[in-house]
Amino acid sequence: MKDISHCALDAVLGFTFGPGLEGLSATQPNVDFLSSLPSLSSDDSEEAANDLKPVKLPHAPPNPVIEGLLKLSDSLETAMKSLFPVLAHWFLRQRPAMKTAIQLKEDLIKCQIDLSTARVQFSSEKHVVRCAVDEMVRREISQAAKEQRPPAFHTRLFYDELYGFTLGGHESTSNSNQWAVKTLARHQPQQAKLRSSLREALPAAVVEKRVPTSQEIMQMRCPYLEASIEELFRVSLTAPMCVRSATQDTQMLGCHIPKGTVVFQVWNQAGYTQPGFPVDEALRTQSARAAAANKGPVGTSSVGDDTRFDTAAYVPERWLVKTDDGREVFDATRGRNMIFSMGPRGCYGRKLAYVQFRMLVVLVLWSFQLEELPYELNTTGAYDKLTREPHDCYVKLTALPL
Repeated sequence: MKDISHCALDAVLGFTFGPGLEGLSATQPNVDFLSSLPSLSSDDSEEAANDLKPVKLPHAPPNPVIEGLLKLSDSLETAMKSLFPVLAHWFLRQRPAMKTAIQLKEDLIKCQIDLSTARVQFSSEKHVVRCAVDEMVRREISQAAKEQRPPAFHTRLFYDELYGFTLGGHESTSNSNQWAVKTLARHQPQQAKLRSSLREALPAAVVEKRVPTSQEIMQMRCPYLEASIEELFRVSLTAPMCVRSATQDTQMLGCHIPKGTVVFQVWNQAGYTQPGFPVDEALRTQSARAAAANKGPVGTSSVGDDTRFDTAAYVPERWLVKTDDGREVFDATRGRNMIFSMGPRGCYGRKLAYVQFRMLVVLVLWSFQLEELPYELNTTGAYDKLTREPHDCYVKLTALPL
């Protein structure tokens, strides 16, 4: 679990702060440390032979900044589970370890903003934006010029936006990756079909016996990969609900919702992972009825629904349709997936999440077989934090020939 979390944190820090993070990595110190070991200890070898006892690999001493960021992320669970969340988190912040973590986070953001400001001000226009903080700095400079004021980089709002992007991106990416690994290990036929589809879509890498390049991974057309990614996001329930406040009086399926009402939209209930409730079609809006009328028969056009599939099951095929010439294509509107929400308040890191997820799935399945694990090591339990984190995440890997 920690390895996937560290890898996700490196990715998020990279696209948030860019080239200014040289030497700051959650993953590389462990890679270097394990590479320096001649072999695992005898105790670890004995544990590896026991399928019910996971191997405990040694780790390099943690970087203080990385450790601080992870500690702040973990602290959210305390507030969320408390009857008095604001008070609980206040007490938590008074601990010396938390104060140190907060200060390290503040120092990191300040340093990266200063580095970004220098990059943006002294770089040519076409090479300005290299990461999220560069874009924020560029926009602040532009807005300040319009308002005839000095740019305000070191403000609470600026810092919180950057940290919120880092925290949310790490939590969601890490947990989505962990649920994906667990799901693929639990569904061996679908894993084998996906691997076969990838090798058909990347014949050059197969012939040359190598791992696909990032360019090949992003440019290839593989409908079953697209369907698998969408289905892995759907069943992960990384974000199991969406909370919105009604901005005006409205109605939903005949129920009056006054302005200001907080509406919880839950994705792990009826109509999403369970069969939906019967609904009187007369209660639906005209636009909803029109959209339903436009849906054609399943599997015969590029428009349809997934009603013939078990909503709770992992079935990538629910996202595939056949064209008139018999080809299977990916249809993102086929199933129900609201993990990233929608509209103006939807996740603004969605495209980046798909890129990272695509890389993970292809590179892992290209080189390894994710063997099935006993339920004790691949449970479905989860912790509710900023997102939904699995209780456990172990892998049993078999290296595959390139």
